[in-house]
Amino acid sequence: RVRHNGIIDQKRKIYFSKKLEKIEIAQSFMHRFSDQVWLRNFIRKSSVHEAASKIQAHVRGMLARKYVVRLVEEAEWPVKGWFEYTGMGRDCVQINVKFLSNPSFDAWRYFRKYGKQQTLLERIQEMQAEIDSCLRAYLGPAEYAAMEARKAAGQAAQRAKAEAEREQQEVSAMSIADQESSAIEEVVRAEEAEIGRAEEERLLEDQRLREEEE
Repeated sequence: RVRHNGIIDQKRKIYFSKKLEKIEIAQSFMHRFSDQVWLRNFIRKSSVHEAASKIQAHVRGMLARKYVVRLVEEAEWPVKGWFEYTGMGRDCVQINVKFLSNPSFDAWRYFRKYGKQQTLLERIQEMQAEIDSCLRAYLGPAEYAAMEARKAAGQAAQRAKAEAEREQQEVSAMSIADQESSAIEEVVRAEEAEIGRAEEERLLEDQRLREEEE
């Protein structure tokens, strides 16, 4: 009968109810310690993750820069080579070599590295000759000649305008220089006059002193 009443459990509950405040304090300390452990692990994992991210970023940046250098170098190749090796036996091999046009070829980079200024001028002259030939064939000799005359007249007018502006600038510069020289001459004359008056006053003063001494 006593065994089935749970006297020990009741006493345990009474004991824990008396110590409830201390138990709650101990639990709060344990929770705090647990949170500190979690925070420490979180900070450590975050540091490891950040370090790994930085390492990956540096490695990817290095690979990207190498890849860009490779692409820039390949952009200067007019053609690309394709080499294929096929083993046919113990001491023989079949080699297939192909050269294809480079789809990413950059003519300007190639010219800037290997070309000459004379070549560029010749290409421009050839292009202008082709344009003139197309215009002559499309417009006809008479209309093309009239267009060339209008172009020559426009260029002559532009040259005359530029020459007139240059002359106007030279005249303006000369007038400004004349004004400056005139101003300088006036200042010099004024200084000379001032010096002359000072000299006359000095001579008069010397004469007056001599007369007083006599």
